[in-house]
Amino acid sequence: MDMHMLPFKLLNSLFPASPENRVTIPAVLFRFLLSEAARHTKLDEEDYMRCNPDVALAIRQGLWASARDHYAKNGYFEGRTGTGMMVSESWYLKTNPDVAKAVKDGAWKSAEDHYFRQGLFEWRIPNKDLQDDITAWKHMVSEP
Repeated sequence: MDMHMLPFKLLNSLFPASPENRVTIPAVLFRFLLSEAARHTKLDEEDYMRCNPDVALAIRQGLWASARDHYAKNGYFEGRTGTGMMVSESWYLKTNPDVAKAVKDGAWKSAEDHYFRQGLFEWRIPNKDLQDDITAWKHMVSEP
């Protein structure tokens, strides 16, 4: 189902930009916007339910309409796994030689282990296909 979008003029009048080009919005609106964005991201619903058997059970019990519904409303905010985001072991180690050495030395179990526990917080890129997206996100959230 398509969502109704409020006109930009209305939102801009409610939440005008500061002289520093910042916009302050209520946390409930921020969460809503993230939830709607999460609803439209790539999600392998079968993998998500496999990695989150409690969600699969809740869907069977009729507590959630779908894995996507759970992910958008709760799972994204809980940091649930099983979203289908793949870490390319060979590509990640090749582009992050420090991680390759740490994996070889036994400090990390794998590229995936490093990425999900530390690399994503360092803006490392898990696979070549996400390079442009993650670079764009990094640029947007780093804007002064």
